[in-house]
Amino acid sequence: MTAVNSSQPSTYDSARNNLPLSDAVPPTIQERAWSSSIWYTPAEAK
Repeated sequence: MTAVNSSQPSTYDSARNNLPLSDAVPPTIQERAWSSSIWYTPAEAK
């Protein structure tokens, strides 16, 4: 496990607070997906 250096603002923190991006923290885009459960009840087999 690696330690987190909290003295460097994250890319999110920098963008949110209009701060320059840190060279020590590479900017990364993370795409996240989410969905709702779909309940499906199949018809009885004949």
